[in-house]
Amino acid sequence: MDKLFSDEVLTLIDEIKNCLSAIQLQLPLIGKYKKELQLKGADSQVEYIFHAYRGRIDNKYSLHLRFKENNIHLVRLCINGNYIHLYRFNGQNVEAYAYPLIDFPFDEHDNLNDALNKFINYVHISFKGSVNNEGI
Repeated sequence: MDKLFSDEVLTLIDEIKNCLSAIQLQLPLIGKYKKELQLKGADSQVEYIFHAYRGRIDNKYSLHLRFKENNIHLVRLCINGNYIHLYRFNGQNVEAYAYPLIDFPFDEHDNLNDALNKFINYVHISFKGSVNNEGI
């Protein structure tokens, strides 16, 4: 997963990713939050780590999906930086290229719960068992 072309990146983003265990997402309304989940691509069998983080500042958070094999990000959403970073191989190196949130289903004013729902839909995460979260 260290030299993917843009069409391969889009295929991986669009692939259904299954959680490897039943989970509960319980987002507090305020304060620090951190959660990691292990996922596997339904077709590719690629293993991922999904990471959600909010620090003490409630309107600043990040959500990302990275490859378990090498910790390189496939997709990373940063709110209050107001960018989405997508995996890009530039011919020599892999970089997380930053795009403004224009033409993406995210908005810089989304709270963590709304952004989490949009992110889960954007990267096609499928949950086993029940998901316990007000917004999902």
